[in-house]
Formats: sequence, structure tokens, C-alpha cells
Amino acid sequence: MTDISMPGSGRAVRPTGLDRRGTATAGPSASDESTAASDVKSTTDRGRARKRNRARAGLVARLVAAIAICAVLLFPLYWKVVVALSTRAELLGGNLRLWPRQLTFANFERVLDSFPVGTWVGNSVAISLVTSSITVIFSLLAGYAFAHLRFRGSNLLFLLVLSTLMIPVQVIMVSLFRLVTFLELYGTYWTVILPTAASAFGVFLARQFMLAIPRELIEAAASTGPDTSGFSRWSCCRYQNR
Repeated sequence: MTDISMPGSGRAVRPTGLDRRGTATAGPSASDESTAASDVKSTTDRGRARKRNRARAGLVARLVAAIAICAVLLFPLYWKVVVALSTRAELLGGNLRLWPRQLTFANFERVLDSFPVGTWVGNSVAISLVTSSITVIFSLLAGYAFAHLRFRGSNLLFLLVLSTLMIPVQVIMVSLFRLVTFLELYGTYWTVILPTAASAFGVFLARQFMLAIPRELIEAAASTGPDTSGFSRWSCCRYQNR
């Protein structure tokens, strides 16, 4: 196959095929190739632009949906604030608006004067601190025993402790009340503290934490001389500081 010179171009083009008359046809020129490449590039750019636009539209739609959901969830809290700051006339007259005409703190003053709210808060704080401290102490001791002390029936006892998680509090409320009444603790802080002092879930968490402490570390602590409670505490501190 011989090269064919294109008229007026001065460059030879190798024929790529024959037409119906048997005449050789020339292949695409450099300008045609550049035009095709530019068309492909423009098509690709338009596709990318459409993808970016769809992504932005999806982001805007998700933001609008999230704002709407947050507004629905937060509106009851906002309405509580509006009701608390509204006057008694607006509450009883049914003329509530999205924001009260006249802000007042008389409702809070009436509650604080009628009920010992400060005493309630103090009791809650005291009971929470004491209960949390006792629960942490008991859970750490029991968790260490179940994790690193070998005694007969340890696994069975641990399963029994975990099984108490399946018992609803409503089932044992009457029994707890009779117990604290029998112990003459009714009307004291210990009525609320003692029934929740030992937590099965706390024992489970403490056991899982103790299992993560290498036994070699505990044996190294035991070689220094302290008793079981001492080197368990020392092991926890050393392991946390690593």
C-alpha cells in the first residue's frame, strides 16, 4: 500500500481503506484528532460538573432535613422555656405566643418558695456521690477477684451475678422496701444508697478491665511485698500510666 499525498497539504497520509469505487481513503488528520480530544474533554468536564451539582444538592437536602428534625426535637424544650417565662395571665388566658410579651421569673420564685428545691438538690448530690464511691469500690474488688483469683465456682458465680441484670427493678421493689424496713433504715439516706451499692454491670466492667492487665504485672507487684489489695491498686495505676 502506497502513501497518498493530500492536495494542498504537502504531507503524505497512508490510506486506511477503500470506498465503493475502490479509491483509497485517507485516515484522520491531526486537527480531527485534536477536535475529538477536545470534545471528549468537554464531555468529561460536563459530567464532573453534573456530579458536583448533584453532590451539592444532596448536601443541601441533608442539611435542610437535619435542621427540620432538630427543630422538631428541640421545639418542646423551647416551649417549656416560653411557658416558664410567661405570666400567669397569659397561661390561663390561652394567649401564648412563640415568645411571651412580658418576661417574668415569678413562676420560679413561686416554686422555690413553695418547695425545698435546694434540699432536694443537696440530697441528690450527696446520695449520688456516696453511691458512686461505694459502687466503684465494690465493683473493683469483685472484678479483680473474678479476673485474677482462682477459686472453685468462680465462673458459675460470675454468671449468677450477670443473670441479675435480666431481673427488672420493678420485680424486687417490694422486697427491697420490706428489707430496708426490717433493718430500720426507712426514711434515711441508706434506704436509697444500699440497694444500689453493688452493681452487676459495674462488676462486669471492672472484670473486663482487670482482664486487660497482664498477669506478669500483678506478679511483679506481688513480689514487692504488698498484700492483694495493695498490689491490685498498684497494678491498676501502673497499667494506666503506661
